[in-house]
Amino acid sequence: MSKNELEGLKKCRNQFISVNSFFSTSTSYRQALSFLNIPDDATDLEPIIFEIVADPKMVGTKPFADISRHSEFPGESEILFMLGSIFRLNSVEHNDNDQVWVIKMTLCSENDSDLKNVLLDMKEQVESEEINLYTLGKLVWDMGRFDLAEKYLNGFLKQLPTNDPLVGKLYEDLTKVTSQAGDYDKSVQWRQKALEFKKSNQKLVSLSTNIKKSIA
Repeated sequence: MSKNELEGLKKCRNQFISVNSFFSTSTSYRQALSFLNIPDDATDLEPIIFEIVADPKMVGTKPFADISRHSEFPGESEILFMLGSIFRLNSVEHNDNDQVWVIKMTLCSENDSDLKNVLLDMKEQVESEEINLYTLGKLVWDMGRFDLAEKYLNGFLKQLPTNDPLVGKLYEDLTKVTSQAGDYDKSVQWRQKALEFKKSNQKLVSLSTNIKKSIA
């Protein structure tokens, strides 16, 4: 995992994380460690282990299954989590003995009171707004998916005319989301664009005011 992504997850403690693909894991910590293979020259990557607590008796969770019999690696003890599984991120800690970052998560039930509130808020937001890239960007941002949020917000930005008032708002949102993702260089770039857009609009307002005064 990149250092920027890790920094983003550190800021998501006690928040919900949604997985947008099938999620393969192992019940063996040592087996999981054996899969870590980071090149010596990869200075921007960090070794990560996800430690997940999942109660098979919990009602309202996305299903997961033991698929060890079908695994390519004997003895892997592979558990496959369903697309769309939602986890609560509990902690991000460094294991000095194994020299690896351990991200502890708990598989959530849709009956979890905190998650219910989040899902209800998302449902109301979707129902009250037109579905577009901006709406999707805000939703995944709330879920801590800063990379997807940036992608959707930037995609919506490209659809707008350069003088659209919403452009300034998008610049500010992109400044915040890239900062939360730990990509401070990109955040500074978006901040600069936000300031330039604001300054440009102020000039237009000033010019319009002067024209009106001249006519009067």
